[in-house]
Amino acid sequence: MGTAQTDGRAAHQRMPPEPGCYEERYRLNWAAATMITLGLLLIAASFVPGTKIFERAVIIALGGYCVLPQLIVLARRKIAFRADRAGVTLGPAMFPFPSLTLADEFIPWADIKEISLYRVRFPSRYPPAGQYIAVWSRARAPAAAASRLMGNWRLDRERLAAVIALAAPRVRLADTR
Repeated sequence: MGTAQTDGRAAHQRMPPEPGCYEERYRLNWAAATMITLGLLLIAASFVPGTKIFERAVIIALGGYCVLPQLIVLARRKIAFRADRAGVTLGPAMFPFPSLTLADEFIPWADIKEISLYRVRFPSRYPPAGQYIAVWSRARAPAAAASRLMGNWRLDRERLAAVIALAAPRVRLADTR
């Protein structure tokens, strides 16, 4: 699989740019690598001599909770974000802690009133600092949105804007980053 250089970053070329569809998949980056490393260190720490069996089981479970979801989404090449003619699909929430179901969330364009891109800055405990995307739905409570931290994927704002203009011109794209 090749990559092309755009704006100083390597862009994944598995899916060529198409005006009616835009998707990003989870990829290995510092955030995912940190979670995997943390999980492996926890698992290794469980083998320290003198650790009781119950403590060892708890530490291994925590380590597996950090490692396995990351490896699953990377190995399965799960979709992190997709916008097409039907609507928006958000992949499983991976940060700060992985979703236990790893299920996608689909929202049709008819239910979307706005897509917001925003940043949470330090010192923030919850939600964690980083760039987010929120899909504001008409069907949910007035203040509710489906949101994801863009921890191990990046959003191309121009491609998203092109899909919105083609598929749902009434949907507003708000970028407060």
